[in-house]
Amino acid sequence: MAKDDDNKSSDYRVGYKKPPRQTQFKPGQSGNPQGRPKGHTSPWEIISKLARRPVPIKIEGNARKIPIIEAIVWGLMSNAMNGNVKSTQLVFDALQESEKKGNYLPELLQQFRAIHDRHAAADKSRDAATPGDHKDEDE
Repeated sequence: MAKDDDNKSSDYRVGYKKPPRQTQFKPGQSGNPQGRPKGHTSPWEIISKLARRPVPIKIEGNARKIPIIEAIVWGLMSNAMNGNVKSTQLVFDALQESEKKGNYLPELLQQFRAIHDRHAAADKSRDAATPGDHKDEDE
């Protein structure tokens, strides 16, 4: 060993978690030069990102920008209140799931059930008043 190596080794001991200086990474040099390969984006990540994008919508006559997911819920609730059976069922399911998690919305659920019952009764009376084949709009 040369005299320069002896001087360096006396200042720095090679051992556990202390590699020789000549094999250490230089300042600014990555320990993984190729880097971690970029993974693919999952469908759920894409949906989550898109659901938060704002879109223009008119709510009660006022133009606003709200996240897509909120616009979907507004549409779903509107359809449910207008008697769409599938939308009403989705709202009921969401409310019941919410109740299971400790968010109690019994008054809202009761209102939706009353609205649904009114529309179901109106549909039943309409169907009874007009004989013949009727195609269900929700199918």
